[in-house]
This record gives sequence, structure tokens and C-alpha cells, in this order.
Amino acid sequence: MGRFETTFCLDCGLGAFPPRFFCPHCWSQAIQWRALSGRGRLYSRTRIHAAATAFADDAPYDLALVDLEEGLRVAMRLMDGAGLELDAAVRLAVLVYEDGPLFCARPVGS
Repeated sequence: MGRFETTFCLDCGLGAFPPRFFCPHCWSQAIQWRALSGRGRLYSRTRIHAAATAFADDAPYDLALVDLEEGLRVAMRLMDGAGLELDAAVRLAVLVYEDGPLFCARPVGS
């Protein structure tokens, strides 16, 4: 299928998402692609009722901030998360749309 990857700085060691050709923390151009574990914890969530046209058929839906094990905080769609408590374990998955894929988070075990 595919892998979850992003860029990490070889000078300061911090990651960036979305991936970049330079480090947004120290501006170094010494970056390296690394695989992400696909595991994280739910930091925050919100429900979207007034959706952009591309997602109007999906409304209402949940968006989340997820703290990945690698130290990145990433915004993404939350799937199957009704009643999910903050700090709950989640795993990354992919939603396939006509114009390309997007990350999403699902509770561990779903």
C-alpha cells in the first residue's frame, strides 16, 4: 500500500509535517525522510458542521490534533471516534479522495 513518512532535520533532529525541503526550526537544508510509526495520542478534537464544498457530503465530521510518537502534532480527520477520550491511543489510516489521499486517525482496535 504505502508508508507514512515525513522529513527530519539532520542538524537539530526535529521533524516537520507537512514534509519540507528545509528545517522550519533551524533552517538547515540537511533533511532526511523517515518512516512514521503510525501511532499517536488524541490531543484535541472538534466537530465540523459547515464544511468546505469538497467535504460537504461528509458533514458533520470530526477533526483532530494527534500527537505522533515521533514528536509531531498533526491535524487530521478523526474516523470512528465517537466518545473517544482525549489522550486515547490512535493509529493513522488513509482516506482516498478523487484528488488524492489524506491522513486520518482511528482509535486503536477499530
